Amino acid sequence: MKLFKKAVIIALALALALTTLAGCGEEVISIDGSGGKLTYWALPSGTTWCSSYNDLKSLQVISEKTGIEVEFIHPSSSRWEEQFNIMIASGEYPDIIFQNNWNNAYNGGLPGIYNDGIIIDLTEYVDGGKMPNFKKLLDENPLSNLNIRTDDGKIFQIGTIRDSAAMNASTGHQIRKDWLEKLNIDVPKTMTDWYNMLTAFKTKDPNGNGEADEIPYGDFTSQNFTNFAAAYRTSTSYYKKDGKLVYGPVTPEYKAFITEMNKWYKEGLIDPEFAAISRANLSAKVTTDKVGSYTYYIGSAMGSYLTAMADSNPEFDLVGAPWPVCDADGVQYNPIDVSTLDSGNSGAVVTTKCKDPNLAVKYLDYLFSEEATIIQNWGVEGETYEVVDGQYKYLDSIMNNPEGKQPTELLGKTIFPSLGAPVKYWLYDAYSQVQFAWPQQKEATQVWAQGENDLTTIGLKMTAEETDRRSQILTDMDTYRAEMYTKFIIGKEPLSKWDEYVRKMNEMGLPELMQIYETAHERYTKMAKDLGVEVK
Repeated sequence: MKLFKKAVIIALALALALTTLAGCGEEVISIDGSGGKLTYWALPSGTTWCSSYNDLKSLQVISEKTGIEVEFIHPSSSRWEEQFNIMIASGEYPDIIFQNNWNNAYNGGLPGIYNDGIIIDLTEYVDGGKMPNFKKLLDENPLSNLNIRTDDGKIFQIGTIRDSAAMNASTGHQIRKDWLEKLNIDVPKTMTDWYNMLTAFKTKDPNGNGEADEIPYGDFTSQNFTNFAAAYRTSTSYYKKDGKLVYGPVTPEYKAFITEMNKWYKEGLIDPEFAAISRANLSAKVTTDKVGSYTYYIGSAMGSYLTAMADSNPEFDLVGAPWPVCDADGVQYNPIDVSTLDSGNSGAVVTTKCKDPNLAVKYLDYLFSEEATIIQNWGVEGETYEVVDGQYKYLDSIMNNPEGKQPTELLGKTIFPSLGAPVKYWLYDAYSQVQFAWPQQKEATQVWAQGENDLTTIGLKMTAEETDRRSQILTDMDTYRAEMYTKFIIGKEPLSKWDEYVRKMNEMGLPELMQIYETAHERYTKMAKDLGVEVK
């Protein structure tokens, strides 16, 4: 029987960012080294340098320090669902299981797998003082404490926690900085700035070839520039406005955003092929000096393009632009959820077959200690990192390897600084040193982490029934919304049909959908109140 199914988990709020390593504070628990054995099921890392966590030196060092021997069990990456289901059906489970998304892994998600008697409730372990390292981080981040709990307040999994919102800011507006400098234009901050910049890109030949072939704003999916909607204080989903939940795509603010995009399209400021262009085509246009701006990822776009153009066009440069506002006095809203520092629906559970749950809990908690945080993020002092003037940094032999090897390859058998697995307290400083080959990338993530989170941090605690009904409504509604979005922008449907569009959205079940959101949000705010957490 197929036990997994697709579902949607709503990312919940997290407003107070953790500090860097100092934020772990003093060690609040020690492992006595008395020993023990655990089995730990997890998907393989996906790297070519260390295919099994059993071979990862950082975890070997942790086992030596704790005296706990851990055997990692890895399914085949391509057949993990089948192998997971066989394992569950057999009734023989390891002590710990890690999944990237429990809603995808098991019917009913974490509540479902708990109700079926496969995992134990970790609430008393966390709240009862048996996981002081992990609990300390939750106490410092109340919204994360709220986020990891089910709708009835229980904790079933332990997941990675990040120390910086910038680690989540992996996508945003990117602009040809060399074009800006050539035309003496500042990085845009308002929508007017953006319009003026795009117009200049179209009319002033910034690529210098004497032809009007520039594409001011290019993208390979129309959904990427929905991020401009945040300037109008709206989004493609729901958010809270004046104390009530609203659905962005039917608001006057969303119409204003669509109207501006229609204007840009009519004036040739947007790639006319945006609705059908592939990612490869976008990349080709960027690297052949055609595209002046776009919205995409920090690595596969900004990092890749800077590297690809370094030799052929040394002047080629990119800058991450801040989320724009409507006018100079406007509030900056962030369209991406950078505040959710916990790993959401990804984490480790302890199974009912674990003979010593206390040992499993002690091991998982130790992974969030200051000592383990250093080991999992930096590795081994003298081998992978050094401390200079109180600052942690990877060795120069790793960052500037004389043989030309990449840092990820050299670190890959010791630590996974660019992966938050299996679970850990994940440090942005370590992550960014390895993940970003260019300083422009780190600067961009810090820029994209700015702005109010009012459009993204509404918490929901939905039941299985509510989740299913929500999915049923959105199946057709999202398709219709996306179709009309494109048609309004390119003028295939006139904006005079806006009211007709809103009416049809209501007929497709929008009032019922919003009632589901309201009910789930009420449950969320009640739990927050019970935990003493202030939420919107």
